[in-house]
Amino acid sequence: MRSTLAWSEEPLGVDGACSDCTDLAYSPDGEHLVVAAGVRVLVYAAASGELLHSVPVQQRSQAASRHKLPGTAVAAAWSASGRRLALLLAGGGVNLRERSGTEAAALRMPAPATALAWRPPMAAGADDVLAVARADGLLALHGPSARALNLHPGGSHVAVAAGGRRGGVAVYSLAFTTVHGLHRSRYASRATMTDIVVQDLAYDARAMIACGALVRKVAVYARRLAVLLPGRLLALHYTLVARVDRQLECNLLVATDQHLVLCQDCMMEALDWGGATTRTWALDAPVRYVRCVGGPPGREGLLAGLRSGAVLMLFIDRDAPVPLFMHDAPVRCLDLSAGRGRVAVVDDASLLSVYCLATRARLWGAPGAASAAWNSVCDDMLAWSGGGCLSMRTADFPPHRQPMQGFVVGFSESRVYCLHQATLQALDVPHSATLAHFLALQDFRGAYQVACLGVTEADWRALGWAAARALQLGVARAAWARLRDAPLLEALHRLAAQRAAGLPDAHAAAAVLALQGCFSEAADAFAAAGAPERALDLLADMRMFSEARAFAARMTLPALDAPAEGGAGPGPAEHPDGAGKPPLGPRPADNQLVARLRMREGEWLEQERQDLPAAAAAYAEAGDAGRGVALLASHARWDALAQLAQGLDLGADVAALRVAGEALRGAGHDGAHAALSRLGDVKARCRP
Repeated sequence: MRSTLAWSEEPLGVDGACSDCTDLAYSPDGEHLVVAAGVRVLVYAAASGELLHSVPVQQRSQAASRHKLPGTAVAAAWSASGRRLALLLAGGGVNLRERSGTEAAALRMPAPATALAWRPPMAAGADDVLAVARADGLLALHGPSARALNLHPGGSHVAVAAGGRRGGVAVYSLAFTTVHGLHRSRYASRATMTDIVVQDLAYDARAMIACGALVRKVAVYARRLAVLLPGRLLALHYTLVARVDRQLECNLLVATDQHLVLCQDCMMEALDWGGATTRTWALDAPVRYVRCVGGPPGREGLLAGLRSGAVLMLFIDRDAPVPLFMHDAPVRCLDLSAGRGRVAVVDDASLLSVYCLATRARLWGAPGAASAAWNSVCDDMLAWSGGGCLSMRTADFPPHRQPMQGFVVGFSESRVYCLHQATLQALDVPHSATLAHFLALQDFRGAYQVACLGVTEADWRALGWAAARALQLGVARAAWARLRDAPLLEALHRLAAQRAAGLPDAHAAAAVLALQGCFSEAADAFAAAGAPERALDLLADMRMFSEARAFAARMTLPALDAPAEGGAGPGPAEHPDGAGKPPLGPRPADNQLVARLRMREGEWLEQERQDLPAAAAAYAEAGDAGRGVALLASHARWDALAQLAQGLDLGADVAALRVAGEALRGAGHDGAHAALSRLGDVKARCRP
């Protein structure tokens, strides 16, 4: 606890002499302080000490009941309900009186009472509670010259007003230091001065431990909790496991698996849980900060920063400290990276410095830092606070900043633990910007490590596709496994097996584009890799026949004057006998790739679109006119068959043309005459 003088005043009496201050009290709202000095009542502004009113006490002669007291009363206080009056006697006793003046009780205490105050008004029907300050030092809230004391009832801040001889009035502001300890996600802090609150920040669980005495220091390590009380030290493991009945003084307290470390100025002392001293270290300068950096049980390491700027490593089982490097300013805070290769130091000039332990060189720094902490999982990630801002830096990337009040005391995965006004908060911080930096550098291993700290589903998808396009299929499969995308995982597994069997990387990259849905880009990639047939198969599988024909044209394949999907069959063509005859239409494709494409298109038109004329035309253009004729004849589509027969080639499709003519003649269709005439079969044309 620290006390600072807010203001003081020595009011003069009516005759110019100072009068003793006999009593004082705060107003219920805490805005005013009333002082009884001599024959005057003084009203002060509680915050600034400005004298607002000076009221002389009027002497009134009126009848009043008198009661004999066991001693001289030096202070009095009415309870909030007005039922009782508490009197502080000169001998240190406290006498309680009813409203009528009769004695209710006489309080006897082991030490003289020096001040008293009733509890402020509470709920209706609440019992009156009297607070008594004793001279035994346990609850000494005022100086040795004070004659009266009262507490601020508002609760917004803690202040003590004291009045002494010769009319001196002083107001002290009290500030209680934060007593707490943190190890990974376990946090312990002092509550209500005599209790300990233990929290598991990862699971949002908490428990309170009543200690029954003033909690001076707290230390946490794994499942161990050490609590320093006046005259004893407690070691807890959910329940009390050890108790050390010794008067221990320390500025810093650190717990390990089997030891406690107490720091007092230049001395550090290691105790076992039984209270026996196992090792002491005498350092060259006072210890400003110490942190347990883990290690085997009984052999943990301690990272210590001194006022001289020296940074040391101490081990529980070794006598000699290991000097690491010398900083040029007193150390305020420091931390060791997860890989134990770098140390972050914050000094009294609010300068953050990062040192490499291998070379003992300063790597980089940042001004305006109040505290810093390395990520417990990612070796390259550091967070620091200062100036109302939280900054995070990974590797050599630019730092990411966001508003935050308080001090960084821990950093685990995607959570930053911030201490603000004696309250520890767990803040979730984004890693999307850091992930984007790693992806831009094609560092997929680093990107995956950052993503494992906690990113959004969109970030996982971006990592999965970027790794797959770079053929880092192991990282890609790990990313998609996080999203539980079973079909894509199976496709990537097949692709990895094909690569192991000798599939060229260019073909694998094109396959990844196809998995991503970029079919046109995938077709171009297949063509660039020397596999145009796979490009056409891909476009055909996706029923992108228009794009396939355009792709064939770009590949300098014979162009096809084919209709769009679902359109009519081939139009009339030039008749070989001269002008005025129906045109022959497109010739069968000589290129096998295009023929296969048209065959696939015909199957799609037949089976899915049920467009039989267009399907028959596609079969004919693919070089299988007989299949188209059989298709139309089996479904009695005579008009379409007659139109198809007009466009068949007299050289390559003679057999199909004859079958079409016979089928039309058998059905009595007028198109039979034209088909058979093209063949020059006069006898067949004349047969009924």
